[in-house]
Amino acid sequence: MKFDSKRRERTTARQAVSVPLRDSSLAGHQQRAYTDRRRMVTMDERLAAFLREQLRAAGRNVERTRAAFGEGKAEGDGDPIAALPTDDAGRAQLVCRRHAVKRAAKIDNEGRPVCFDADHIDCRGCVEDIDAGRIETWGADETKNTDS
Repeated sequence: MKFDSKRRERTTARQAVSVPLRDSSLAGHQQRAYTDRRRMVTMDERLAAFLREQLRAAGRNVERTRAAFGEGKAEGDGDPIAALPTDDAGRAQLVCRRHAVKRAAKIDNEGRPVCFDADHIDCRGCVEDIDAGRIETWGADETKNTDS
């Protein structure tokens, strides 16, 4: 920064100037741009650079999330029924999709809870989620409903 003794203001190598807009529909209007000793940077270029930076950061976050999800899924591979939390009686601690309650239910040999109803869509979805390893469960320290 330099001090200009005539104007009693500080000036920098970077100063604002007005330049005509390139878009013919906005003829006669002016756009503020910032000059640098090396080149002129328009607001459009700055906006493009900002958006590019933000999109790259979002892409990196998506990739980190995808990798973490893949690692977590790889750790859970194997028998999805064996991975379910159980209580002392050996019942799986599931959240019932049909009734929206926490439920401790025995799992039969086919991987279905004893409360399974083949005619109900939520029950079929529950079995699909158990097979995929994404069923909602609850821990031993939470309250439970042992009606099955």
